[in-house]
Amino acid sequence: MPSFFRSAGARLTVVRRAGSENPELTIAAETRSRLYLASLLRSHERSATNRRLRNPHVPSFLLQQPLRRKLPLLISSLVFVVVAVLSGFGYKQVERAMIAATEQRVANAAQQVGGMLHESVLGLRRNAHLLASDSNVVHFLRRDSPRSRAAVDVTLRGDIGRLPQIVSRALWSRGQLRYSLPPGDSSRASPTLAPSDSTQSAMRAWVSPLRLQQKTIVYDVVAPVVAGRDPLGYLVETRRLGTGQSLQFVRDLIGSGASFLLGNADGSLWTDLAGTVTAPSRSPLSDSPIEYPRDHVMQVSATDAVATTPWLVTIEIPRRIAIAPARQFIYGAGIIALLMIALGVIAAWGMSRSITRPMDDISRAAEGIADGDYTRRANVSSENELGRLAASFNAMAAKVEAAARERENTLSLFDVVIASAPIGFALLDRELRYLRVNDALAQLNGKPAAAHVGQLVSEFQPELGEEREALLRRVLDERQAIVDVELLRSPKRKGGIERQLRASCFPVALTEGPPIGIGMFVAETTERRGLEAQLQQAQKMEAVGQLAGGIAHDFNNLLTVITSYGAMVMADLPRESPHTNDVQEILNAANRASSLTRQLLAFSRRQVLQPNVLDLNALTGNLEKMLRRLLREDIQLVTQFDPQLALVNADAGQLEQVIVNLVVNARDAMSRGGRISIETSNVTLGEGYGPMHANASPGPYVLLAVSDTGKGMDKATQAHIFEP
Repeated sequence: MPSFFRSAGARLTVVRRAGSENPELTIAAETRSRLYLASLLRSHERSATNRRLRNPHVPSFLLQQPLRRKLPLLISSLVFVVVAVLSGFGYKQVERAMIAATEQRVANAAQQVGGMLHESVLGLRRNAHLLASDSNVVHFLRRDSPRSRAAVDVTLRGDIGRLPQIVSRALWSRGQLRYSLPPGDSSRASPTLAPSDSTQSAMRAWVSPLRLQQKTIVYDVVAPVVAGRDPLGYLVETRRLGTGQSLQFVRDLIGSGASFLLGNADGSLWTDLAGTVTAPSRSPLSDSPIEYPRDHVMQVSATDAVATTPWLVTIEIPRRIAIAPARQFIYGAGIIALLMIALGVIAAWGMSRSITRPMDDISRAAEGIADGDYTRRANVSSENELGRLAASFNAMAAKVEAAARERENTLSLFDVVIASAPIGFALLDRELRYLRVNDALAQLNGKPAAAHVGQLVSEFQPELGEEREALLRRVLDERQAIVDVELLRSPKRKGGIERQLRASCFPVALTEGPPIGIGMFVAETTERRGLEAQLQQAQKMEAVGQLAGGIAHDFNNLLTVITSYGAMVMADLPRESPHTNDVQEILNAANRASSLTRQLLAFSRRQVLQPNVLDLNALTGNLEKMLRRLLREDIQLVTQFDPQLALVNADAGQLEQVIVNLVVNARDAMSRGGRISIETSNVTLGEGYGPMHANASPGPYVLLAVSDTGKGMDKATQAHIFEP
């Protein structure tokens, strides 16, 4: 195919022409250009054939190998790639599933352990509160005497023998230790103050953060001692964390492979119930499980707060344990992959032997045809795919033989393609004279195609001008295409429409040597100008909407402050205050201003509409009284509502604003009075209504019509009807 067709990137489609205005004249006038093109085509194809013979392509080592070797290698490689990809994908899926299951497991375990600790702490706090409320304890803190001390000693020792978790009990008052059990234990400081959150009260006990006391992790249960409403002091019960059976119970609860950590929310101390450990490297306060390294081992963990305590509980599982099933999966997939590759190699070798032998025969026949012996045929008699391939090859050889005899007729095909193109095409020589013009360009220029041949391009396309002719010369000199050049053609008569054209020019050249001419496509784009004007209008309205939305947003923030402070002032004023009405007027003005901002936001498409199911008859009826106050005495308002009107889903405020605006505009258009009608009805839109009215879908609708007897709008006003 000549290079000027390849340069244009066109798809050649053969169509049957219905005939031109004067076919005999057209054929006679195009004979010269057709013969010229034929000579170019023959010369180009002969030079291309000679170059292929002089410069054969040397394939790589792999391409030089016979098919009987490449086919088994290709199939084996394909099987390996498929199996590897599927195995990798499967591994990732299993790994992702295992990680997700592990995250769910540690999250559930953290919640369960946290809940268990919460229940246990509630019991300890309750017992401490009961003990602090004992009359002996209260009497002792009121008056320390030998008798009261003996009584409180009996009370505090009552259950200490059967509760090994209790390290000590003490009574504090006014920052001083008044009593300790065992006696003489004054090693610790005053009790931790009650938490400041609202869940604690002066009559309830609380627990302190974990602390280390003589290599033992302990915590305090503190209960206030009060008499009536007078605080007397605190009962402090120091307990060690449960070990042994408690630790085994937690491990059974969280499952194998998991680790249990308990620590203070401030990170000061963490333990695994067997000893102190380092706190998690990341903040354990998270809404979902996280992964982080601990001692160079990635952990999957979840953290939950123990309610009413300053403690956090964390459950950890090493990531390698979580993804162990995924590794087992990849081991099994690897064995299956090796078996599949081995079977693929064996099957591919047998298949290649059955394919390559017939292919060799077909290849030798093809080489004979390439040497010019169009009588060569493939001798493959099998009835499988290769047999059908040989039959197809023989049919193709017969067609090639017939095509060789009809080669001279191919130029007529190009004439049909060029003449049938829907856009204008011209082939110019180096002197910028027409060699070939199709009917589309001839119709665009208003002259028959035959009249173009041999004439200068400036005679039929004056819009090119001297500047455009210089561009065409540059196409020849620099061998570079010029794409989408905008051209304007003045009207031939007064009052005509200026036509806009778009042209693309490219050099027509053989591989070697200078260009022999210029190919040119020309299309009319006058209609596009109207579409661009519409786009500019839409962009202008969008910019106005954005400006209005920004102003409304900022103004609405100021109104929020005014409304809020006005409501606060109104709440502080007594009902009989003389300023009540003034403040109410401020609030009313702010609400009216807020309505204006909603209109601006609706115009800018930033307002969040609040559609509700509503009755248009009721909405319009409620507005009727206000609308009549807006009208003059010489204007009559008539309403006609359909009693069977369907309900609609819309924003009531927006609809009310639309109705008020329409009525006010109608009032302003009737300077001498008139009538305004508001009607509602059920309608059904057909298929032909949508394309002409904002692409409305066919079906049932509710109609709201506002009409008036005013003077109407001219076309200039209608062009700006939707502008703000």
